[in-house]
Amino acid sequence: MVNSQHQQGDGPRPTSRQIHEEKHKKAALCLLGAILGVISVLGHVEAHMNKRPMHTSTQTGQKWLDELLVELEQRAGLRPTQHVLSEEQLAIFLHIARTGLSNAEMQEQFQRSGETVSKCFHRILNMLVLKEFYGVYVCLPANEVPPEI
Repeated sequence: MVNSQHQQGDGPRPTSRQIHEEKHKKAALCLLGAILGVISVLGHVEAHMNKRPMHTSTQTGQKWLDELLVELEQRAGLRPTQHVLSEEQLAIFLHIARTGLSNAEMQEQFQRSGETVSKCFHRILNMLVLKEFYGVYVCLPANEVPPEI
């Protein structure tokens, strides 16, 4: 019996071509990993080097809410009801939209009935999708396919 590292149950020995191809696959995977690493680093550097200005709006906080309220009144017809001011209707809508609280939780928060909470939310929601409001503030992208695609 010949002393060999190749054991009987290991199957056929790989040919030199198969060994060569396997080395190329490993090298290609290493190169791909290096390229992806470089791309990741470049993306990170680019994001920190070319910062986009943020928090530059002059309409912040109360000014923004006041402007939104005026626009809803002028363009969508928001009016106070017999028991709920326009400001509170907007507050109910924004609070639900931001927090996702249930109607029962909103009843407690605003001390209003479930029906009132629901009506306020849906009233504002319906106003936001009106052509008179939505059409002014939402600009859809052109329906064109960029040439590079």
